[in-house]
Amino acid sequence: MAKISAFRWILFVMLIMITACNTATTAKPPIAQAGIIDLTSWDFTQQGLVSLNGEWEFYWQQLLQPTAFQATPSPTAMVLVPMVWTNYQIAGQPIPAYGYATFRLRLKVKPTNQLYGLHVAGMGTSYRIWLNGQEVLTDGIVGTTRPTTIPRNDRQLVFFPLAPTETVELVIQVANFHNWTGGIWYPLYFGLSADLIRQHEYNLAIDMFLFGSLLVIGLYHFGLYSLRRKDSHTFYFGLFCLVVAIRTLVTGENYLSVLQPALSWVILLKIEYLTFYLGIPSFIIFLTSLYPQDFGLTAKILRFISIIFASVVLFTPPYIFTYTLLYFQLISLAAIFYLLHGVGRSIIRRRDGAVIIGGGQLVLCFAVVNDILYANNVIQTGYIISWGLIIFILFQSLALSMRFAHTFAKVETLSEQLRQQMSDREQAQESIRLSEARYRQLLEEQVKERTTKLTLALSETEELLSAAAAILGANQFKAICQNLVMHFTRLVTVDWIALFMVNHDQRQVIHRNYYGENVPPKWVTDVAQMSYDELELGLSGQVFSSKQPILSIQADDERESAATAKKRQASSYGSLIVVPLMSKGLVMGTITAVNRLDNHVFTSHDVELLMSLATQSAAAIENVRLFEEMQQAKEATEATNKTLKKLNDRLQGELVFARKIQQSLLSAPSPHWAEVEVICYNMPAREIGGDLYAYYRGQRQSHGAGSDEPRLTPYYGLAVGDVTGKGMPAALLMAVSLASFQATIIQGLSPNDLLRSLDETLVPYTKAQHQNCAMCYVEIRSKELGVMNDELKSSQNSSLLTPYSLRIVNAACIPPYIKRVTGEVENHELGGFALGQGLGNLMGYQELELTLVKGDLVILMSDGVIEAHNADGDMLGFEGMLSLMQTAPAMSAAEMLAYLKQELFLFTGGIEQHDDITIVVARV
Repeated sequence: MAKISAFRWILFVMLIMITACNTATTAKPPIAQAGIIDLTSWDFTQQGLVSLNGEWEFYWQQLLQPTAFQATPSPTAMVLVPMVWTNYQIAGQPIPAYGYATFRLRLKVKPTNQLYGLHVAGMGTSYRIWLNGQEVLTDGIVGTTRPTTIPRNDRQLVFFPLAPTETVELVIQVANFHNWTGGIWYPLYFGLSADLIRQHEYNLAIDMFLFGSLLVIGLYHFGLYSLRRKDSHTFYFGLFCLVVAIRTLVTGENYLSVLQPALSWVILLKIEYLTFYLGIPSFIIFLTSLYPQDFGLTAKILRFISIIFASVVLFTPPYIFTYTLLYFQLISLAAIFYLLHGVGRSIIRRRDGAVIIGGGQLVLCFAVVNDILYANNVIQTGYIISWGLIIFILFQSLALSMRFAHTFAKVETLSEQLRQQMSDREQAQESIRLSEARYRQLLEEQVKERTTKLTLALSETEELLSAAAAILGANQFKAICQNLVMHFTRLVTVDWIALFMVNHDQRQVIHRNYYGENVPPKWVTDVAQMSYDELELGLSGQVFSSKQPILSIQADDERESAATAKKRQASSYGSLIVVPLMSKGLVMGTITAVNRLDNHVFTSHDVELLMSLATQSAAAIENVRLFEEMQQAKEATEATNKTLKKLNDRLQGELVFARKIQQSLLSAPSPHWAEVEVICYNMPAREIGGDLYAYYRGQRQSHGAGSDEPRLTPYYGLAVGDVTGKGMPAALLMAVSLASFQATIIQGLSPNDLLRSLDETLVPYTKAQHQNCAMCYVEIRSKELGVMNDELKSSQNSSLLTPYSLRIVNAACIPPYIKRVTGEVENHELGGFALGQGLGNLMGYQELELTLVKGDLVILMSDGVIEAHNADGDMLGFEGMLSLMQTAPAMSAAEMLAYLKQELFLFTGGIEQHDDITIVVARV
């Protein structure tokens, strides 16, 4: 009945938690459709807050402000909110985790003079919010790249009066370059300011109550452990409470960010992840310390895996460790089922308090599953792990009380038993005094008997040691066998001994030997002719399978086969012993000792002696065999090393040849053009690499200033590419990319169309291997004086300056640096999809056009330059390269390249780099 009542309490508590998790109102809230949510029929005074869930307008890779919607731009898609944006698709392709977008929703409301508000639970991972064209809220810094984006994820409230209009426009910019996914993660709640404040204060009070309760309970269990260190489970339970208490400060209302606003988003996120990743192992340690007999190796493996995940959080940035969350959630679910199984075994085995602990754990596991589903936007209930822990603690306290009561009852029972034992002891002492005389007499007789046995055992021990020294000292198989049979006959009365070594795979006897005085010729013949099959049919066959010795004292032993028993009865054989020769758990032979019918009958002690000698012999035989195998292996190893050396020499030669071929594919370091000075440099990280450079001089038709007559105008194309991967796969894709570039550029396409064509051309080569090619392409051409900008034409030195046009397109490569003749350095952010993915051809590439004057430098490079490291592990980075450009004096292209190579060598200290390096410098 007690167990039934406990289960009823468990079901009652879970029903309360399920009811608490249900946040739905009696009235069905409105849902946004096609970017509009109709709230005109919603009574905020009576029905409270409403979540702005449903279909929103979505503008991918666009940061639009409210003024941009006056032109009515077309949304990229209509998407569901809340939801992580990796679940969205554009043109059938999923959206990547990193990027930026604009969300837009229009609210139809009744005009009112009341103060309204908006509750934002956090987005991934920075945002700006406009309401009716006015920016009302921001968190972090929204940018288009990782360096320009600062993440933040605070819970915020904003209050505002509604304008006298029936439509409210809500525009949200969201950027994410640091988390495993971005977007609007949680519902946005809209309603009266009083309701929002009341809900915020209620949530904050609950968080503080949970934090204080868990902290006090954790410290209480630490105190219990300090008083009784034998109960280690109290310490582990206190540790578990402390971990979850800290977690309540960074979930829910995220009160820790309010207490310490200076804490960065990275630190808050690491605390949130660490308390989750460390909460599982601390809970596992608590249960295994409480019931160690019911948990095995799996618990240790789960703890070890959790520590690995926590280490990843400690030592990696968010854009790496956040990807581990989904995997650890799956591990957490596995751990939950494993722990439930372990506690179930404790209940079956009737451990103290197991039913109560199991019930509390069931409630806690329900809360953990709820939190995992809520964190992945599967349900919209909220985090309840802290409530689950409070209920679990109540069950734990009940279990501890029951254990203390049981212990007290046990102490009373033991006290009564002790009093009875004291009475029995007094009676026993009287009996001991009466039997003491008889005991002394028996003791003297036993001493004499044991002295005799000890003398015999000492003699046997000396003989066994002598036998072991002789057997182990032998280095030949035949000598080992002779020593074995000779020493055994000194210990035991024995007529004959036979030794058989067998090969089970080939079913053959590979060696046989016998020893004894006056050995019957028939027995010698039997030993010499004994086959493997005959051994297997006899007692030796049973030793092969059982690996145990056999003692047979009768000639009609039922364990023998009919043929073997008949042969034994026809001879003068009496008792016999068969023991195995074992090596690494395998029977490699047997030793058979035989006595005549009228001689000594073997005993179990004789079996032990023969078994001891057999063990020593097996070790010696195995040593001899291993020595022979070692000699053979040594010879084989020497031959293999010679072969490997030849193969290595051949491979090195082929790699050198491949390097020469790859270098021959690249153009000369300089084209020696008269109008544009160009110099190129390429250094692979290995013998062969994946970087490339190319240049081309072509002509296009253009119209001169003031004339409609077309004429051919020269242009100069420069490109730097970086193929994913290293070694031969990257080299092959580099060759294909270079050939495709050279075949495409002669078509005279515009820069944008050139990269689109290359992207489409490379897809068949990169799709199967999941590779791509990053490339930056620039085109320099003379600019007619008639199309010069007004600033340049009005310059006092315009007669000394020759204007050029610079057109840039980029496919996921490093944008070019521009060193002006005036000393200024420019580096324009210009992105695009890498070649070989098909996305660039689909979406197109952004093109940037600038003006150059005579003496300006254009520097293109692969990411191996930016990612160069020194001996301390520091990376040069974009800021380091910008600093080098700013300090570089005005010089020719060749001098600039020499300067960059020298500075790069000084920074790295000449250590080996792990990525290819390519630099192209052009000076007009």
